[in-house]
Amino acid sequence: MAQTENASEVEDGAAGTQSAAATTTTTNTTTTATTGQVEATSPATMEEDPLMKPDFERGRHLVHFRDKHPDFWVQELDALLDLTAGVKDSASVYDKSSMQEGLPFVRANFPSEECVKAICARSMCIKAIYEVWGAGLSLDGAFAQMSHCPAERREPFAQEDKTWCVRVRAYGRKISNTEEQARRESLLAMKPGLRGKVSLTEPDCILWVIDCYNTEPLRKSNPVNQQTWTREDGEVELISKREKKRRQRLAWKEEMRAKGMTRRKITKEKIARRERDEKTGGPPSKPQPPTDADAQAALEQERLDKQEQYTKALHAARDQHRPTHVFIARAIATGSRSLAESYTLKKRAFLGPTSMESTMSFIMANQAKVDAGQLVIDPFVGTGSLLVPCTVFGAVCQGGDIDFMLLQGRRGVTDATVNDTFDQYKLPRPDLLRLDFSPRGRSLREPNGGIYDAIVCDPPYGIRAGAKKVGRDVSKRPLIEDVAAQGREDIAYIAPVQPYETMELMADLVDASARLLKVGGRLVYLLPIDRTCFVEEIIPTHPCLTLVARSVEPLRPPLGRMLITMEKTAPYDYDLADEYRAETRRALVISETAQADNGATVDEQAAATAAAVASIAKLREIGR
Repeated sequence: MAQTENASEVEDGAAGTQSAAATTTTTNTTTTATTGQVEATSPATMEEDPLMKPDFERGRHLVHFRDKHPDFWVQELDALLDLTAGVKDSASVYDKSSMQEGLPFVRANFPSEECVKAICARSMCIKAIYEVWGAGLSLDGAFAQMSHCPAERREPFAQEDKTWCVRVRAYGRKISNTEEQARRESLLAMKPGLRGKVSLTEPDCILWVIDCYNTEPLRKSNPVNQQTWTREDGEVELISKREKKRRQRLAWKEEMRAKGMTRRKITKEKIARRERDEKTGGPPSKPQPPTDADAQAALEQERLDKQEQYTKALHAARDQHRPTHVFIARAIATGSRSLAESYTLKKRAFLGPTSMESTMSFIMANQAKVDAGQLVIDPFVGTGSLLVPCTVFGAVCQGGDIDFMLLQGRRGVTDATVNDTFDQYKLPRPDLLRLDFSPRGRSLREPNGGIYDAIVCDPPYGIRAGAKKVGRDVSKRPLIEDVAAQGREDIAYIAPVQPYETMELMADLVDASARLLKVGGRLVYLLPIDRTCFVEEIIPTHPCLTLVARSVEPLRPPLGRMLITMEKTAPYDYDLADEYRAETRRALVISETAQADNGATVDEQAAATAAAVASIAKLREIGR
């Protein structure tokens, strides 16, 4: 039975994927030191592997995440479970212990298929969700478990009036068309019990054979591309040549920055390095090819021998490399990555240097649990990228910014404004306000109990755009006391602004959100961090807000940005406003007394305090 057109999907490049799971499982593979070939061994029982457990009720579904944004997988799933099904305790739905390092899968048991489809209709991190019919260490083992699958799952799709097809998906390596067809024929030979007609276009049941490969042994067994790298902790890591060169370049740049060199000077030095030989100091010396014909032939033969050796070793490793997990599962729903692609920045009418990419914008909207009819605000709206997904999900949106030129349009090469983006997508325009979010400005007033259902924002932190607040430096510019006396009655007054320190801005944002949010509302924002010295103490806290999730998106080393999700769990008490404000600024004053309360030793107190101070100093440096 030929099923070759669009009947398979292959995933590659999974070697660098890092799972968001807290628990990892040791892979049952070994690599020989002499040949670089992989020897696969099987666990004693499948019960030892949480991903392969035969519990059809507890692990009925299989969630397949996308390779990108691994730190956001679980957080987005938790938020969508709460939004679509009202599930507060995610442990009752999926088992985090079934997540393994390097594999983007987790076993789950959702309340219903309607819940699965609702989650996939909004998720940016989920590739697909399946109903597991069988799982094993091989296709035979998965089919043997499939025979014990409850009949009520298979019977609705085994009728003669139901169409079906079999598709193959491999994670961790590429498989050829011949291998795909062999997997289909092997499953069909086992007679899965589907009696209807085959349809490759719109089948009622898509039965997937999913092979999961552990890619780490293959990467380490590369006899040509293997390089060693010593990390800061002293551990030796095997990496590719390209990755080693990249890390060497970054280390050199950091060394130049430590010497106080600017970006322009670093660029000039980099060009100068290319034009001189590091050993002689003169022009770069290039190896000259041999002139003798026999020597040239020997050199070419040596190159061909190395290439053949690598090819044989790689094919031998792949031949011995068997899947670590095999699933037979029915597809229920696929993720909505195409939704983000339809709002990509590549075709956006109005862009700026800080416009948020569409995928991250939708993830932030999901984290905030934005839904139809809710009132949502972005107090640092910029070009309006974060309000686009909120409007798509049906929320009533407001946007504020202190830069009135940005709100009205800069009248530059194009006359585009924030509203043009929403007109482009035929979405309702947001209400735009010129607004100062600092305590001095306090442009927004709120009724008792709050007004907003969600606050979603990307505060400026000084890398591409600096933060500002209302204020004036009197020493630089004299105040005009009497405008009429200066003959300028017709000039509209524009409030002056001054720099806004990053840490102060973050603290004010958290304090203002505690006032403006309704109980149950969420604050979702991005916090810049230095990944080399991050400590949790730099995250502003508030007695009315509870930290729900935090996920890191790496930027250029050593920077990153952390997605903070906080939920309002208690009403705001205005009699305690001063205490609230002091709490949000606790990260700015890390004291040894606070460390002593945790029972730490003197050395531990000093180390923790030094780390927190260093992290805050890095954050302040980012904001300059």
